[in-house]
Amino acid sequence: MLKRLKRLKQKLQSIKFKKQISKSAFVSESLYSPTSTEQLYQGYIDWVDSEFICGWVYSADKPNEPIEFKLLLEGKELLQNSADLYREDLEKVGFGNGVHGYCCHHDLSAESLVGKVLQLVTLDNTLIGKPFKVPSETPVTISVKKVISEHYLFVFNIEASEAENVTFQLFHNNNRFWQGASTLKKGSNRLELPVCADIVNGTNSTITLGLLGVLGQTKIIWQQELNVSALAVKRYFSLRNKANKPVIVMIDRSIPKPDQDAGSYAAVQEIRLLQALGFHIIFIPDDFTYSPKYTPQLQAMGVEVLFSPYFLHSGDALTSVLPSVSAVYITRYHYVEKHIKTIKAFSTTLPIIFNNADLHFLREIRQANALDDEDLLQNAMKTRDREVKVMKQVDAILSYSEFEHAVITSHILQSKNIHKCPWVVEVPSQSACFNAREGVAFLGGYEHTANVQAVEFFIEQVMPLLREKGEAIKVYIYGSHMPESFYQYACDDVHIKGYVESLDDVYLKHRVFIAPLFFGAGVKGKVLAAAAYGMPCVLSPIAIEATGLVHNVSALVAEHADEWAEYVSRLYFNEQEWNFIAEKQQIMVKESYSFEKAKSMMKGILQSVSLLPKT
Repeated sequence: MLKRLKRLKQKLQSIKFKKQISKSAFVSESLYSPTSTEQLYQGYIDWVDSEFICGWVYSADKPNEPIEFKLLLEGKELLQNSADLYREDLEKVGFGNGVHGYCCHHDLSAESLVGKVLQLVTLDNTLIGKPFKVPSETPVTISVKKVISEHYLFVFNIEASEAENVTFQLFHNNNRFWQGASTLKKGSNRLELPVCADIVNGTNSTITLGLLGVLGQTKIIWQQELNVSALAVKRYFSLRNKANKPVIVMIDRSIPKPDQDAGSYAAVQEIRLLQALGFHIIFIPDDFTYSPKYTPQLQAMGVEVLFSPYFLHSGDALTSVLPSVSAVYITRYHYVEKHIKTIKAFSTTLPIIFNNADLHFLREIRQANALDDEDLLQNAMKTRDREVKVMKQVDAILSYSEFEHAVITSHILQSKNIHKCPWVVEVPSQSACFNAREGVAFLGGYEHTANVQAVEFFIEQVMPLLREKGEAIKVYIYGSHMPESFYQYACDDVHIKGYVESLDDVYLKHRVFIAPLFFGAGVKGKVLAAAAYGMPCVLSPIAIEATGLVHNVSALVAEHADEWAEYVSRLYFNEQEWNFIAEKQQIMVKESYSFEKAKSMMKGILQSVSLLPKT
């Protein structure tokens, strides 16, 4: 049984999930036509072998709850189980908390499975996903046409005679180091597989790619002796803590992308603050991926970054470094949930600093109220319970908003370990005067619904009022992950710009910054950036929250469409008021968001958990 459980663990670690799953090559589309009820459920059978049937089941109606299901074999019930295993890949693509995987043991012979159809259903027999026909022991013809080694990856160009779901294995000198399921299409396929850490050493290694059959045997489809450059491993080991500084390990969703979102910008600034206070930083991205653009940027700052293939997963990396660290700094409650057992098992006294980023349940409650959605409100209550449970287990709670401090205190019934998280904004040396600017601008990451709705509100409700006044004011919409629906708004006075490489193109070119956000939490980095550049803002009450800006002094605050039209017009054409607000907001930024002030705040946080002496 222990060997079986070990194999099960290896399988779960190697699952590869694709958000868009191809139709099974073995099942006619006419066999499956989902009803509206069935569309509530999604599921997939990743693979079947001689011992296990593995995959996932998810319901959008219950995004954070495991789903009970049945598995049918040729229409007859084979087993019942619950999809309650955590999978990073599912959480990463937005499937709730990611606890939706299953791996069911079975005792059937291969002869009982090969060529048979499996089907996931709910306990009341609602279909989940598409049928899965178990492939034969003699798989479709697959040949490797070319293989190259890229940075931490083997890239295989594979030719398949038919579409097929297969399980690949990789071996180094006959020792398997990776296994995972893939969906091949007929014809040419690109397959990216990890490079084992043992072979990134500049010496020759025999690498084998195999296919796993239902009976458990491996069919070798490619084998070659390769020399993988030692450059990557040298780069990895070069950033070890040579100065023997105290170590803080930081965990977040992914490598920070500071030109993509405000959260990433904040993470980089927090790293700078911790380094300035004398700490060596080890960063573990929970998605455990190497970014060719952003990982080197972090390494250039002297940060030690842990990622695949040097460790199996983020938990493995954390376990390996815990003996050398002084504290763990985790951003977002999901990742505290995921890693706290590992940390507490190692030491019950190792400080855990929890950066909440923003109060998730508060943001979700506001969204539910704004949309009058009872289901969203119920989900927010579940998030609240999870978030509060996390906050009761950590040593320091960091939040960017004093308003959120009061909300947190009302739930955990104490405030002594709640701290304002420092935010750094530098006032740039460049400036642009009133007459050198034109148009109003909005900047946001559109994976967040609040930013999408902000743009829709301003273009659909405010722009018509400005046009009625005959005022020639253009609006420019910037940001990453731009939805296609925005392009329908493009016209003479609405410019859809998308991702912008340099913030100067937003904050130095345009006259007024707008942020009509109607739900959200935390501090809005884009608002503080505009203030630092001396670009006066018209903001919603949510957008101004926790910034330190004041209505009619360093910003204007609007709620309804007519107020938005009035204040945008007022700031856009009144040079005297524009100059007054631009000056006041830059003074506020210099006083409240300098690096030195932020460093002092971070020092106080570290002193509170005894990482620095109190002076």
